[in-house]
Amino acid sequence: MTDTQKAVEHERVSAFENQQQSPAGFPFKRIVYVGDLSGEPSYGLRYTQQLAHERNGELVLVHSLDPIVYALPYAELRDEAAKAELTAMEQDPKRHGANHDSMVQREQICAEILREARHHSASLLILSSAGKTDAGSMALATMARLLLANTPCPILTIPTPAASAALPRWMWQNVIAATDFSDAGIAALDVAQRIAGRGLVVLHSTQCGREQECNHCMTRLRLLAPFNESHTLPVDHLVTSGPLSAAIASVAQRVYPDLLILGAPPVAIDSGHLDNSTVYRAIIESHCPVLLVPPGTGRGDGTIDKAVYAWLEKTRCIDGRPPVQTSNRVEAIAASKPNAGDDRLRRNPAGR
Repeated sequence: MTDTQKAVEHERVSAFENQQQSPAGFPFKRIVYVGDLSGEPSYGLRYTQQLAHERNGELVLVHSLDPIVYALPYAELRDEAAKAELTAMEQDPKRHGANHDSMVQREQICAEILREARHHSASLLILSSAGKTDAGSMALATMARLLLANTPCPILTIPTPAASAALPRWMWQNVIAATDFSDAGIAALDVAQRIAGRGLVVLHSTQCGREQECNHCMTRLRLLAPFNESHTLPVDHLVTSGPLSAAIASVAQRVYPDLLILGAPPVAIDSGHLDNSTVYRAIIESHCPVLLVPPGTGRGDGTIDKAVYAWLEKTRCIDGRPPVQTSNRVEAIAASKPNAGDDRLRRNPAGR
């Protein structure tokens, strides 16, 4: 490593350590992990332990069956490896006693998880599965989406890598946060700015397809996620069109994220319509942990200026509307903070 590289690395370490020392930096002070605690520590458990240690969080461990055992009753798995993994877990003596084909059991476990989260006043609920195939991803996505309607806090899903993988040196360095400008989407941007360590990409996928002619959505992104002067967090702003999952996959190929953040819709969904859920699809397709943020998270002491919140309350984002007139206060906020993006394809030129 050259002297220049060492100097850059030292600067990055110093910035990261300063973030860790900030009392308002990490919003999850009490972490509740729900997973199978029998046998050797799973990847999800080791990941959670490192996260709690690194961010000085209090950790509560709750033993439960692996979600792959109970989350997929009557599931039709097309992948042969996923079928084999599900069968192996069902035949595992350690997991006997579970009624694998019972919707009722899944609902009961959902209720128990929520009860534990409330009992321990969780600020973050973590779910993981030992499954390394599509079965594990589907189980995590199913449970997370079913819990969203009543969750008292954000939910983090941790997939187990298909190949043996070491834990990251530091957690949550390169983060992607997608928003639809709903209350939950705005909360997701707020949390993302507080926890990203090295780089942040904020993304909005329009429904109107007019992102090249209208800069309304880009203006909103820059107001909600400006360049973070407190610990010089680079922010890349992206506005695109088309399916959100495709946009996330495209960005992921460039930045190799170690965390994806989405706003969590506070509405129930029938298990028969999970394929229509953006959150469900994102968890299944993501190769990194996914953080789901419900509306209102972090608003009290977050990063977004109260004047911006007041303006957003009055001017909801509807793709295709002409830009609204902002107040002098909000205009001043947008103009006073440096920005890492440009308007070409609504993205930073560094991300070719």
